[in-house]
Amino acid sequence: MENSNQPVKQSKTAKYLVIFLVIFIGIIAIFSCLMVFMFSASLSAVSNPSYSFDKFTVDPKSADIGVVKIEGPIYKMDKVLKNLDKFNESEKMKAVIVIIDSPGGAVVPSHRVYKKLKSMSKTKDIYICMENVCASGGYYIAVAGKEIWTSPGTITGSVGVIAQFMKTKDLFDKVGVEVNVIKSGKFKDIGSPQRDMTEEDRELLQGLIDDTYSDFFNIVKTERLSRILDKLKETNPNATEADALAILKEQTDGRIFSGNQAVRMGFADKLGDYDELLEYIKQKYGLKDPKISKPKKKPEFYMFFEETEEMLDYQMYGVRSQILLKYSIY
Repeated sequence: MENSNQPVKQSKTAKYLVIFLVIFIGIIAIFSCLMVFMFSASLSAVSNPSYSFDKFTVDPKSADIGVVKIEGPIYKMDKVLKNLDKFNESEKMKAVIVIIDSPGGAVVPSHRVYKKLKSMSKTKDIYICMENVCASGGYYIAVAGKEIWTSPGTITGSVGVIAQFMKTKDLFDKVGVEVNVIKSGKFKDIGSPQRDMTEEDRELLQGLIDDTYSDFFNIVKTERLSRILDKLKETNPNATEADALAILKEQTDGRIFSGNQAVRMGFADKLGDYDELLEYIKQKYGLKDPKISKPKKKPEFYMFFEETEEMLDYQMYGVRSQILLKYSIY
């Protein structure tokens, strides 16, 4: 009986192997066709005489309005900063719209963009348009604007700093993996997933988080406290700065709020999307048919690999740093 079943088992194994190979080859073929299509489209775009890398739809020097978008996790902001520099060089440009659709990200890039916008605000009006999510590091950047516009359902806030450390020690112990560490000091492997976090580790990291949060809080306080007070006085004419500060402290504990709530509390200024903000700017500056400068999009083929590289870089940054201004849903 055992021998008679052997050919049947072998036949089933061969059948499953063939099915697997067919599916695998099919996936490879589809992926290859997609790559060829994207590459062809990219070559077609690049061969177009009007296309050029690192250029704009309209030369910033002759534009009335500049538009730049910050999308996804905030990590590499070099391109955004470079585009803002080009806008800043324009003497004709009256206003810059910064569209933000980001849950936040790394501390330093968020601060760099904030500082750049504050510097630009000396010669140009900066308007922020918050889209689906503008939280944590995204909001850090947003407070640099002269006015913050938001959709009613935008998720914003999340003013705070977070550090997360995965622990794999118990798992490694179960499978018999041992990690030997040689270090120059007791804190050199702080946050390592291969050992338990000590109270000293936790105290040191908490101090770092608190210090970074203090900087974040003070920036929001500087930029928004007076507007929070103005909102308070709409319902309570006797409200004081101390009352506004109490609300600011209450709302900056990492919590999120909607665009509607942000406007009601003074964390944002007006309800409206990009089109409504653009119309507002046109009327304010008397621009009937303004020239709008936006960074040109690169061909899809290049964007695919560029975004993949940035995603991997961001994940690696998370592994290296762990200290983030980021809103996440778990």
